[in-house]
Amino acid sequence: MADPSSSPLSAYPSSPTPYHGDSRILPNIPEGHSSPLSALRTSPLSALRTPFTKAPTITMTPRRSRPRSNSDFTLTPHARVVLNVTPHRNSPNQPPAALPPLELSPGFIMQSPIRGTAANKKAARMKEGQEKRAETMAEKIAAAERDHFMEEEEQQRRNQETFRRCLELLRSKGTTFGEFLMYVLDPKSGEGVVRWHEFAAVSGRITQILDWWSSGKNPRRVRDELDEWAVEHVCSLLAKQARHVTRMGKLKTWGRDIDEKLVLTFSFQTLYQYLRNEGADLIVRVFESIAHSKDTPNHSEARNLRTETVVTSTILQCLAEHNNGNNLSRRMMGLYLYASESYTSIVQNDSHMADESTLSSLNPIPVQPLSDGPPSASVQPLSNDPPSDIPTQPFPNQPTSKRHRIGTLQKLSASIRTKARGVATVGLFGEVYDNINFMSRTGEQALGHHDSQENGTCVTVFELWAVKIEDLQSSVLQEAFDNALPLTKEDILHNPTESALFRKCLIHGLICIIIRYSQQEKLQAFRSDMEKRQPYSNIRITPHHTKVYPVTAFNIDESSITGNVDADEAVVDILELRKRVTRFWERVRIIAGDQLSIARLRSIQLLRAGHEGGYEGFGWGVWMPGLFHAKMTDIHGLMTTHFGNPSASIADPGSLHFHNTLLGRLPIVPTSLPPFHTCRNLVFVSLYARALHCLLLVSGKSSLEEYAESLSSWDQLYSDAERIYDTYANAAVVGELREARELAEEGEAEGDMVFENAVLFLRDALISREMADAVRAGDSGRVVLVLKIWALSFRGSGRTKYAYEMLYLIHNLEKVWPKPIRDAVLNNWLVSTNGRTFLEVDLLQEHLNYWIKVFYKAHGSNMSWQWLGMIAPCVNILRALAAQIHDILGYDQYLRHAEVDISNDIFGLMDSLDNREVYKTTKGRKLGEDQIVLDNVGFGLQVYTTGNHNPLHEFNEMASQLQRRRRMAPLDVDEEITPPTHTSYSPNSTAPLNHSNGATTASQGNNTDPDEPEDQYVGELAEILDALDRGEVEPTLVLAGADDVALDFEDVGQMGIGADADELFEDFDRDPEPEPVEVEADMWAL
Repeated sequence: MADPSSSPLSAYPSSPTPYHGDSRILPNIPEGHSSPLSALRTSPLSALRTPFTKAPTITMTPRRSRPRSNSDFTLTPHARVVLNVTPHRNSPNQPPAALPPLELSPGFIMQSPIRGTAANKKAARMKEGQEKRAETMAEKIAAAERDHFMEEEEQQRRNQETFRRCLELLRSKGTTFGEFLMYVLDPKSGEGVVRWHEFAAVSGRITQILDWWSSGKNPRRVRDELDEWAVEHVCSLLAKQARHVTRMGKLKTWGRDIDEKLVLTFSFQTLYQYLRNEGADLIVRVFESIAHSKDTPNHSEARNLRTETVVTSTILQCLAEHNNGNNLSRRMMGLYLYASESYTSIVQNDSHMADESTLSSLNPIPVQPLSDGPPSASVQPLSNDPPSDIPTQPFPNQPTSKRHRIGTLQKLSASIRTKARGVATVGLFGEVYDNINFMSRTGEQALGHHDSQENGTCVTVFELWAVKIEDLQSSVLQEAFDNALPLTKEDILHNPTESALFRKCLIHGLICIIIRYSQQEKLQAFRSDMEKRQPYSNIRITPHHTKVYPVTAFNIDESSITGNVDADEAVVDILELRKRVTRFWERVRIIAGDQLSIARLRSIQLLRAGHEGGYEGFGWGVWMPGLFHAKMTDIHGLMTTHFGNPSASIADPGSLHFHNTLLGRLPIVPTSLPPFHTCRNLVFVSLYARALHCLLLVSGKSSLEEYAESLSSWDQLYSDAERIYDTYANAAVVGELREARELAEEGEAEGDMVFENAVLFLRDALISREMADAVRAGDSGRVVLVLKIWALSFRGSGRTKYAYEMLYLIHNLEKVWPKPIRDAVLNNWLVSTNGRTFLEVDLLQEHLNYWIKVFYKAHGSNMSWQWLGMIAPCVNILRALAAQIHDILGYDQYLRHAEVDISNDIFGLMDSLDNREVYKTTKGRKLGEDQIVLDNVGFGLQVYTTGNHNPLHEFNEMASQLQRRRRMAPLDVDEEITPPTHTSYSPNSTAPLNHSNGATTASQGNNTDPDEPEDQYVGELAEILDALDRGEVEPTLVLAGADDVALDFEDVGQMGIGADADELFEDFDRDPEPEPVEVEADMWAL
């Protein structure tokens, strides 16, 4: 017998052996007890043969002491015996193997028992039971499937046998299967029940049959016949859906108003959904099968939208060819091509395709008469083929008449004027008008055929915001004017609260320049603080979208007083105020325009006061000056004041001429300044460079990078900006230096002309920047603060007419207009075309004029005032449609270029300012006497307050005379009119600030007889009125290109708005409490 130690099992006494077969766990055997196997050794059964091929394998795990993972105590190890028995079937050819001797057994291998909590044991039992049930169910399902498959095979065998017998029966009866099939499927056979319940009711059978017939295993003739039938069937379905879409009328324009809503809601995506969901899904599927490919599922969303656009456009063209009434897409695309100036090159080339986007459909010529109303129902489209019941040749001596249709542009223009009339009828509307001038050029000069200057007027109506109709009573306005107090210098100057707010605004403007144009990333961390800490007044316009209705352009030159009368009468006729509103002059009309237009309207009122009443008296008007033209005047004044002397022997290194030359730009002649945008760009680039250069001076840093690294808080940034303002934008510093130079003795060096000029420019340019920011933010209170400064500076820069216009405006705001009318002006002299930012109402009109006379006017012999009057109301819609189609097509050939990088210009000017020490005081540095920059603000204040007959005194005299005239009874009014008296005046009807000392009051006018003849006007103001009568125009900057009248030309982004657009506009209604460092102006508070 072999040694037990040599057994293979004895080599691994302490490791468990792999488990194969059945297992039995023997009971634990305590120490000192004999093993049950010892009894087997002495048992007579050990000599018997067993049905197992080898002896049982007994495995015992070693003793271990370790804590279980789910308990805090240590397990007590116990022996665990595992008996592995491998069953073996007795083979008749092989006797069962003998059991090996027990001496070869390695003995017990102790193993730790599996112990756990009751929940673990229960989970183990449930898992074992679930596995067993799953195995049982799987076996039952497999057995059921086998039985079902065998039954199906048996049933199929029986069916095939039946089918063969049926075919044999048909043959025996002398008929065929085809005849039988035709009989059953024939609707006339009466076998509908059989045909449905025993054949067609089973889904998929017909499709399967068609797939079999179209299979390549069938003859070619069968497949061709099937394909031809399918094509014929699909074509009939497509034609049916095309007729359905035509009957629905969604794609038709006949009988529909072509208005702004129809044009701006046109969308290929909307029409795609309509066609797919409203009965034309098969048409869409057919065209999509052509447009799609195997890679379509992997396309992006933008690519899928483009595919939908292509599919929809093709379908719309086909439906328009199916029925000429389905011409919506043709008309809209015709408008788009005209709006995008692609008309000449595309539309005319595509005219052979019978596309209605031709000039004859946009504006059929001639159309007599030109009616603003919708076309009558009797107007029908022209057809190339006459009806069959009408002879093609006219009868002899029978006059022929040709029926003309109203074009798309004419319908669109008429719809906009109709809306404008509706707004005017309600009364809550404002007007803005401006002259439109252009050259009508001819190709060849001939007698009576040469170039001519065309002068006309364009008018736009807009809805008033935050105004009630009961606030627009002309009687209240006239009474307030009659009781108005004179204008005083305190009304022009800032009060302490306004001065504090204005100072905060200018300092904040410096911070905005530093953060944006320093090109330092670390300074961008303060952008949120910059937006949140923007100073503001309590007179701000709530964000809204202004509804604008361009009315028309007519051939009336408003460059004279009589021309303005004719222009206003034309507007009244176009809006049909006489017909729609009884005594419409009893309601106030707010009219905006440039200074010349407003001055002429005021002159009409002055000349007719006391002579004519009602509409002809013009006492119903509230004249609202255009702020954009005031902004142009300010830039013009800056250029003339700070440009410098190009021919001077000593160049001023801080002048605009020097900077323009340094930047390498086109030369500028002071007597013929370039367009507005060019001048404004030069002023602001110089301003940004000076602000950043002064930042380095006050901080003592050598570069902007070093300053950004040293900046640690907003307070430090604000302190540096405040030091810039107090040191380098303070006119008081200039006054001290100039006074020291004047008082200095001969040979004593005092003053610094270069530094003085530079300080005044920085102050004036900051004010211009503040005006731009206030307008963009819609902060009317900040706008008024700038206008009060301009009332002084315009006088110093020689802009006399605009200086008087500022006096009229301030007088009206402070002393004349009742509070409701004043609020109406402050809420509506800025409009918003995007619902976020604001712009001047006269800039909007200049913008429309540019597009009318440059882009949309006809050329050659087609150019006429009739065309301009028709196209003027459509400009906004045409541009919006062009932008919308460009967005749909994913291509815009008229996209504006990216913002020009002016950082090199700024840094170049900074180096020049530093090298020439422009902002460092050098005593005794002198320039020519003609190079000394005048302090326009201080000079204007001196003019208004010096002498007994200063401009302010003349202004009050003119206002007093007008008051006396308007108290006179008009000669053309039959009924008795009682002039307003002071006893009926209520302080609550107006909201003036009384800063005067009471020396001069309007009550002094009562000492004059109302019927006393008016004195002749004398002085500077009388000369201005005479110049208006003669048509003389004050020199100003020109508007030559699109950049000059762009609606979004503010190049400092969100500067001046104060916060991110969305956040700020949410805060407008909440009026957040200002921080302690901010000062809020309570302007015109009662």
